[in-house]
Amino acid sequence: MMKDSVIFYQDWYEAIAELPPEERVQAYDAVFLYAFKGETPTNKLIRGITALMRSSIDRDNAKYSDTLRARSEAGKKGMAKRWGNRESSDNKCYQPITNVTNVTNITDKDKVHVQVKEQDKDQEKETKIVYPYQDIVALWKEICPMLPQIKKLNDNRRQKIKTRLHEFGNDPKEWLGLVRYLFTRVAESSFLCGENNHDWICTFDWLFENDKNWVKVVEGNYDDNRGSRPDIGWRVSLGTGEYIEQGTGRRTYGSGKYTVPQSAPPRPSDRHSWNSSTNEWILL
Repeated sequence: MMKDSVIFYQDWYEAIAELPPEERVQAYDAVFLYAFKGETPTNKLIRGITALMRSSIDRDNAKYSDTLRARSEAGKKGMAKRWGNRESSDNKCYQPITNVTNVTNITDKDKVHVQVKEQDKDQEKETKIVYPYQDIVALWKEICPMLPQIKKLNDNRRQKIKTRLHEFGNDPKEWLGLVRYLFTRVAESSFLCGENNHDWICTFDWLFENDKNWVKVVEGNYDDNRGSRPDIGWRVSLGTGEYIEQGTGRRTYGSGKYTVPQSAPPRPSDRHSWNSSTNEWILL
């Protein structure tokens, strides 16, 4: 079921507000046409500007679908509880499951059955993780537009991205922030952007190919003036009121109006504001 509404985020307004009037109208139309009809803009500029917005709409729609499924399952369980053990030709009610810890004389067959059930639970937990494949592709396009772009997100690429994300850490809330940091290091490297004697440039696939390439990037092996950049660490500690914005991987705080660089120190208190001109926290 398609939603009849869309969440319009403040960051979208701020991004679109800077466009010329004609392009601003096109961007607004693109957002709502995609949200309500699934139509992707044909204009390359508008398509690029609204890429992250479309990925956020997809994410919200997926959550909406998950909510509908959860409500449906809850309704079925509620009916089963209401009707007890009665069965009809159209509906078989849920039967109570005996707690295996209270059962004596468990056979080897029962033990195998219990073990399979435990494995099913683990698999169920894993399937609940939503991997932000489209958001990562959109970040690559946003931060590294000068490098080759991927045209198709196939299963092979998804599997490699998934593997790398788990290497980044087990907290999905951190993934997009870490990916943004990684892509930023790539964009800031002259060598990775083609200024080398090998006529070679970094690609999306190279970065996610194995467990070595991305590590070399974040460790500064390809930095300009290698060794002169301060070691800020791969995982940045967030300060008071800071958070990583879902869907974009931006580091921000408060209402989300300001973008804080990944290299910035933690926010000292809720009275401090980020000054992009001097690149420091200032006390208000």
